[in-house]
Amino acid sequence: MSFAKKSDWQTKPLPKRRITIPLSRTFSQAEFERIRQGLIPEQMEDKWFIYWENERLYFHRSWTGFCIYVVRFASEGDSHRLVEAEVNRNPKQYEETSDKHDAEMVSWLIDVLLLQQDADFPSDEPYSDTHKVWPRFVTTPELAAITAGGDDYIRTKGNEVKGLALRYNLNPDAPDAVVYGKGPRVQARAELLLQTGAVVPAYVKRQTNEWEYLGQYRATAIRRDASAIRKYGYKRVPGTVGGVLFLESVDEPQVQVSSGGFADPQTRKEIESAAIAFVTQQLDGEGFTVHDHQRENRGYDLLAQKRTTSLLVEVKGTDASLPRFFLTRNESRCAKANANWRLYVVCRARTTPVLYKYTDSEMRASFKLDPLAWECTQTDS
Repeated sequence: MSFAKKSDWQTKPLPKRRITIPLSRTFSQAEFERIRQGLIPEQMEDKWFIYWENERLYFHRSWTGFCIYVVRFASEGDSHRLVEAEVNRNPKQYEETSDKHDAEMVSWLIDVLLLQQDADFPSDEPYSDTHKVWPRFVTTPELAAITAGGDDYIRTKGNEVKGLALRYNLNPDAPDAVVYGKGPRVQARAELLLQTGAVVPAYVKRQTNEWEYLGQYRATAIRRDASAIRKYGYKRVPGTVGGVLFLESVDEPQVQVSSGGFADPQTRKEIESAAIAFVTQQLDGEGFTVHDHQRENRGYDLLAQKRTTSLLVEVKGTDASLPRFFLTRNESRCAKANANWRLYVVCRARTTPVLYKYTDSEMRASFKLDPLAWECTQTDS
């Protein structure tokens, strides 16, 4: 049995600006022994360092080393009772001001981090899932209420994903791509978001105590291969990344066309599959190694690589003899941002395929881009 020690982490003492709050909860001897082991962070997603010293349990934030709680226990025969906690009230280190929230938070941290038990994150005013309009800017406590709380950026309650709390310093490609660690809890939450297809609100931290709403997102894929981890891992320590979770916005305009020569959804799916297969075969024949990224909302479908050449290929298919297709906003952005983006249009995709190739500038010169819909958002003024 190993125990966390103060020397295992860089820490700062509890500041002079503090309060003492009463606690009352009893633990068995076996639970108490597990509590005394504490917790040493193993990856960036682990937000707390916890250790036992001088008959006290110390809770420090792992990133800053700030001491948030110092908890005292009292022994009562074969059981041990929480008596009180000294709580950080320096607003430059800790923003919470609710004694009730902190009392519940101490209990939650012990349950989830030290005893490895499920528990509901403390929230003074639960946010209803039935809200139709999500607030654009929220504080940290308000975000906890909206997303069922917790420290993970994939936040769950009752085995349901309730929201995303993202940070650009950890995931600069968020919300399109979110890197997660190897901890079993965060890996399970990433899998849960993908498997359930849940649509959840995504918020990103803008500054201290301020989070901005990005929109509603769903997971489309998870990749664990080395190339994806290298590309999206940013400054993560090698060997600490569990995978990359890819998301797509459900707020993007969805244009449904039922006339004008465009096929029904099932037929379109068959045409797209035929077009992808034909383009993949063509690229293979040219000596490219082809990677399929259709589900990752990158702005292109295929990554084609050959020695020093790399192409981002967006594939469009049609049964018609002349090219005609839809281009999404994300695809257009990707085309403008990447000189190696290519548009491959397959005409007569299901019968006698004919391939047309375009760069971004060639596409814009060859086609009239006519909007079928506009996204209208309210201005701040």
